[in-house]
Amino acid sequence: MQENTANTWVTDRRRDIADGVWAKCPECNELIYNGELGRNLRICKRCSYYFPMDPSTRILFITDKGSFVNYKDIFSDEDKSIIIGGEAKISEYPVVIMILNLNVPLITDNFSLTEKIVNTINKAVERKLPLLAIYTIGKERHFINFPAQLLSVTTAINKLNKEKLAYISLLSQTSAESHFPAFAYSADIVIAESNLPGTSHTGSRIGRRDAERAVQAMFQSGIVDMIVQREDLKSKLTDILKFFH
Repeated sequence: MQENTANTWVTDRRRDIADGVWAKCPECNELIYNGELGRNLRICKRCSYYFPMDPSTRILFITDKGSFVNYKDIFSDEDKSIIIGGEAKISEYPVVIMILNLNVPLITDNFSLTEKIVNTINKAVERKLPLLAIYTIGKERHFINFPAQLLSVTTAINKLNKEKLAYISLLSQTSAESHFPAFAYSADIVIAESNLPGTSHTGSRIGRRDAERAVQAMFQSGIVDMIVQREDLKSKLTDILKFFH
């Protein structure tokens, strides 16, 4: 009877993981309840590994409560897992915010996506507001890229520069294998979101060493202007927006 009970518990546990109730940390193998993970900014409490944030969750975390207004003339509900954009406030400072999830299966025809990016940048120019663009990459091998469409995005960014409107870029989930689009690096301020080096369950830092080296190399070469921990992002962005206000 005890054996059947144990087997039932294991089956329920596996079902919970499959249904997304639990998440397994790829760094230390800790099983984490997703509700707790969300409350902790999707950071593993055991080893400080940063789980990816989908665009909608990032909006809730980075902006003032209830301040975000989606650009419905640009984005539909079907877009929200890949890209989301609109106006919001960060510590009362108004900003146009765009969050692009590059960690999705490769799209061969991404002209529509590029158009949404350009239209969001143009909204910032029209509204005379700074632009905060957040680019997220996880550990998947397939990324969206922007070959031929790069010129149209660059042209839109040049409009921001002409109007002396700040363009802030946040690179999330940065690692040695990250491939962000060129326009992500052309901002006035480029921030890399990175956690502090910690230890895994074996006491080793090998799992995070390559990512830390990549971020430090980008900082030392001037590709990024600052490295900020996720829990400090909103306060750092507040300081930046205050400076440009």
